[in-house]
Amino acid sequence: MDGSRLDMKKKIALLFFCSVCVSVYILRQNANYTVEQDGGYVFMPEEREAFIKRITSDTGMRHDFWVSIDVESPEYNGKAVIESSDLYSYFINTQNVDRTESKEIMYRILKEKSMLRIEKVGDFAKFRFKIVSSDAAVIAYAQKRVNYIVKTNYIKTLGIDGNKAREAYAAISMLYDINIAAKRDCESGYFIIYKYDRADDVMRTCAYRECNP
Repeated sequence: MDGSRLDMKKKIALLFFCSVCVSVYILRQNANYTVEQDGGYVFMPEEREAFIKRITSDTGMRHDFWVSIDVESPEYNGKAVIESSDLYSYFINTQNVDRTESKEIMYRILKEKSMLRIEKVGDFAKFRFKIVSSDAAVIAYAQKRVNYIVKTNYIKTLGIDGNKAREAYAAISMLYDINIAAKRDCESGYFIIYKYDRADDVMRTCAYRECNP
């Protein structure tokens, strides 16, 4: 009798162990899917790093992906958004580095979420950093839009009017934090939404694999 109970406990323990292994495997295979937890999102670390590497690797285009970064400057201290090409240009012009070093610095700061200290007065505006508003109404509007984008899972544009720049920048910052990036369309001026597809290491204009990158 005791032996049967012991065998049963072993079987239960083995089944539990196997279920954990399967869960971990699934998470690793689908690391680009966000998991909501306490109002935030959790990612596998390697997926976040791959996302940052991808959106900072194509600098030099007319319009690049926007990134979110904490800055400390004579004009403003706090969170800001900026096109990756402008951030790339900032490092080249202010830190006496070449193109390769600039990309390395940019990648490292974004990956580590380091504070960017802008020393010179005027550089914040010169390199087109944009303030992310802390106004409650702006944040609420942007959060509502972000929640809709994540829930719908098939959104191509940011969907915020051009006269609501503060709301747009706030939403771009929020989306960036959950591995969704925005890029301004050359012709329409709209912000196009891209989600990182880790399987193919590309940014896609919607969450489904059948969409064109």
